[in-house]
Amino acid sequence: MRRARPLDPWYAYGWLVLGTIVALAVAEVFVLPAKTPAGPDTLALPSAAHLLGTDADGRDLLTLIAHGQPQYLALGATAALLAVGLGTALGLLAGLTRPAVDAAIRYGCDVLASFPRIAFLLLVATAVDTSLRTATLALAVSFVPAVTGEVRQQLVALRQAEFLAAARAHGIDWFRLVTYQILWVHLRPRLIRQAAFVFAYVVLIDAALSYIGSLTGYVRIGEPPPGGHHTLGQVMATARDVVDTSLEDLHTWWPLTVLAGYMTLLVTGLLAFGESLVRRAES
Repeated sequence: MRRARPLDPWYAYGWLVLGTIVALAVAEVFVLPAKTPAGPDTLALPSAAHLLGTDADGRDLLTLIAHGQPQYLALGATAALLAVGLGTALGLLAGLTRPAVDAAIRYGCDVLASFPRIAFLLLVATAVDTSLRTATLALAVSFVPAVTGEVRQQLVALRQAEFLAAARAHGIDWFRLVTYQILWVHLRPRLIRQAAFVFAYVVLIDAALSYIGSLTGYVRIGEPPPGGHHTLGQVMATARDVVDTSLEDLHTWWPLTVLAGYMTLLVTGLLAFGESLVRRAES
């Protein structure tokens, strides 16, 4: 009788966070109120009425989190798809075409990779605008050289592999070789890891940008649309304004602690979920 494999902690933690994200998304649509009005219970600790407590304006923290996370998740997923999709296409083009094309792509990627990621983000924000969408696009583009180099490196290593030569000798077309043998079999774990990292990184940086923008009064960073919800970074900045640094009133720390804790859970959970998928793909 085959012994069952022990539960992978990365797998359990990643799926736990994913379940939390899905539960909050369902609750936002079907359970929680559409708005987060101010109430009389300010800086309240968790209770039956407010499961995670309230902020300084009496707004329910659970509702604020549920309304604030979709924007970050959408931006993170968009950045991951753009970075991995464009990087994979350029890597395939560099690894499967003429040396001149390969050299041009590598030169362009080297130039882009020479910019520090945050410096490139600030450069794009100065030239275009300071919205989170522009920041997300800039971050996605900044990850393209890493993905391109990963795909190209694997293609160069696999080009002379015996199984590819045998497949070509049997008349298997290039499209099937590239999509299945190279992308799916050999590159899938690496691309999943890259996508998970980009996803988590963009969520974290977008939250930091809206947090810093709110603290400095530069509210265009992460400004919600008319009738929309504030981002979690903006809510964290509001919670930071009421913190009592003298520690005489610990209730003032509760909203910031809850929001920062959830952001930590979200980012680490996304990384853990991606790592669990990688381990499943490699097993």
